[in-house]
Amino acid sequence: GESIGTEATRAQIIETLFKRGYLVQVGKEVRPTKLGIAVALFLKEKFPEITKTELTRKFEERLLKIREGKEERAKVVGEAKSFLEVELSRAMDLKEELGKFMKMYLAPENRCELCDLPQLEGGLCLVHQRALQRLADSLEEWERAFGEDREKVLKRMAKSSSVGRAVREIARGIIEKRIIL
Repeated sequence: GESIGTEATRAQIIETLFKRGYLVQVGKEVRPTKLGIAVALFLKEKFPEITKTELTRKFEERLLKIREGKEERAKVVGEAKSFLEVELSRAMDLKEELGKFMKMYLAPENRCELCDLPQLEGGLCLVHQRALQRLADSLEEWERAFGEDREKVLKRMAKSSSVGRAVREIARGIIEKRIIL
């Protein structure tokens, strides 16, 4: 994966995500909440520059240069403020749109076949649509690798820890005939 800065920065970011209710611990698994998914999707769609890991990395590098005396603190802080002021101004313009988006995610009228997220085309949410695509892309490979038919492979996938939770849920949904592959 991509680096998002120093270890201390990563720990601080993760702690903040838990405090704000964007992530929860379920057993040994860390999962995004509905709120976390909604905020991430909205930010990625409307504020792509803020969600890129290179922004954090760039500011970490600039902070290091300040500590080394190679850059002026005031200059770096000024540039960061200018960037964030523009993005914050855009955010204020999108308050109403954000409200509608959050309502769609937190109180959807049409829910996904497998979870509480809003349903898109095909009866699944974005997370489960992506999982269905991943499952479909790898199903033949699994059939060849294990020398098993589709039904046995789906049962194997439904229990496998080597695939994500959403893919396991999709496999179970196909087995239970709630989802059509």
